[in-house]
Amino acid sequence: MANTIYWFQTKLPKIMINEALNQLVTFENEAVDGLIDGDDLNKTIRDSKVFFLDASNWLGGFIWYYIQQANNNNFRYDITDYDDGSLQYTIYGKDQFYSWHRDQDIDTAYECKIIPSSETSSAEDKVMLMGEHVRKLSFSLQLNGANDYKGGELEIEDNQGNLHEMEKGQGNLTIFDSRMRHRVNPISKGIRRSLVGWVIGPRWK
Repeated sequence: MANTIYWFQTKLPKIMINEALNQLVTFENEAVDGLIDGDDLNKTIRDSKVFFLDASNWLGGFIWYYIQQANNNNFRYDITDYDDGSLQYTIYGKDQFYSWHRDQDIDTAYECKIIPSSETSSAEDKVMLMGEHVRKLSFSLQLNGANDYKGGELEIEDNQGNLHEMEKGQGNLTIFDSRMRHRVNPISKGIRRSLVGWVIGPRWK
């Protein structure tokens, strides 16, 4: 039976993660408030800073190696690429958090863009549907160490209602079904830095 959560303690040397972190920190002055569903700013639900970077770099390739392992060994989903071809560098400072949410659900999936009428047909809408992709896998790569901050635990609720608190640690990578509810608890001290993203594939059928 497949699991909804897959976890790696990656083998990336700390010197390389620290180098990546040193580069990403330089973008923090360009980071913006994290939004909900791409366009809604609501700091009672999500309070964090984010910066998007192109996934066609060594970090994107490194993470993709583990995504393919997790998908081949466990999920076996039809996946194609990173959502929007990007990765999200996420920063949580003191008291910042992201409450319970899902990265993909029925209300964020396909919505008909054509209403069949005398001028249009359902066949046209089906053509549009064929090219649609949805988020299937989500991931979070921890960039700094467990001693660099307090709070900020990534918690995931599986489809049986069980709560899983993911182990902290630099280089830890969590991959999970995008339909699972999850949250990042408030930071009580320090700064939590991570690289997160989503893997897309053809709409569920």
